[in-house]
Amino acid sequence: MAYDALSPRDLPLSDAALAQLFTEARTRNAWSDRPVAPELLKKLYDLTKFGPTAVNAGPARFVFVTSPEAKARLIPLMSEGNRAKTQQAPVNLILAQDLDFHDHLPTLFPHAPGARDWFADEAGRRETAFRNASLQGGYLTIAARALGLDVGPMSGFDAAGVKAEFFPDSHVEPNYILNLGYGTDENLFPRSPRLTFDQAAQILSTLPHVKKRGGLRRPPLLLLSAPDPQWTVGTLVTAGFSTGISISVPSDTGVTGTETEGPALGKLFSSRFGATPFSSRSLISSPDRVSYSSRAWDSFS
Repeated sequence: MAYDALSPRDLPLSDAALAQLFTEARTRNAWSDRPVAPELLKKLYDLTKFGPTAVNAGPARFVFVTSPEAKARLIPLMSEGNRAKTQQAPVNLILAQDLDFHDHLPTLFPHAPGARDWFADEAGRRETAFRNASLQGGYLTIAARALGLDVGPMSGFDAAGVKAEFFPDSHVEPNYILNLGYGTDENLFPRSPRLTFDQAAQILSTLPHVKKRGGLRRPPLLLLSAPDPQWTVGTLVTAGFSTGISISVPSDTGVTGTETEGPALGKLFSSRFGATPFSSRSLISSPDRVSYSSRAWDSFS
């Protein structure tokens, strides 16, 4: 495939930008008295909200504590070692998750009208909210550094107390606290070591395959070879295990984007792979492609 020109997203950030975001950024324990403008906090959120979350749910909720009165409510609920720096920081952010995030899915995930019903189970909803709100906290950390702010995340606080004080009678629960502002080098620990790539990561290069007889073999990787170059096939992953398959095909196959037509794409899939998904998890269309997913490998035989 030939490319006429590189778009901005094809170009990596400069070493200076990467240093600001990662290698030279530090968790601050002391803060200058320079204030953080409310407009900057709004810009911080407007960057953070674009980070991907499951079904675009965006379950994180953000409470920016800046006034002396609000700080007086929060400081006693911090662990003793976190109180002084929380008092000194110009902004304390309570990062929380809304367990009723699914109520917003008709607006946030409109191409799947039944998405709200996927989260009827409270335990699953709580897990999804916690995981994705934590992910959003990571986005916020990088966004804050990109805007010239320093960050000091903390998990030492009375979660039940913060829930009662700031989120009473709601389905919002605190996740962790972040101090925001312009940090100083006071009380800054030396840079601690990190695990090496070989200690923490691995690259798997063996591709799985489709059995000649029977169904799909449970793959060791997150990618499946497609029998047609125009088909994109991959696995769905839950808790580190492959639990299903996703297929994206050209829209000229005649399949249109409604969930009830998932079996139609399943028939096409069957004709190509010799295996039949049991049901549609979702079917999403765009002007040129249709995507279909099935939830369980056990449905292939």
